[in-house]
Amino acid sequence: MTKICSKCNKEYDDSYKFCEVCGTELSKQNNEEKRKQAF
Repeated sequence: MTKICSKCNKEYDDSYKFCEVCGTELSKQNNEEKRKQAF
């Protein structure tokens, strides 16, 4: 499974915690997106 940075749309493997392009924390970002979709 991959993670996608919402700021720059770069794809990363699950082992990455931060986007190498813009520095966004990937795991925290993904959790926030899931919460937004739940509402």
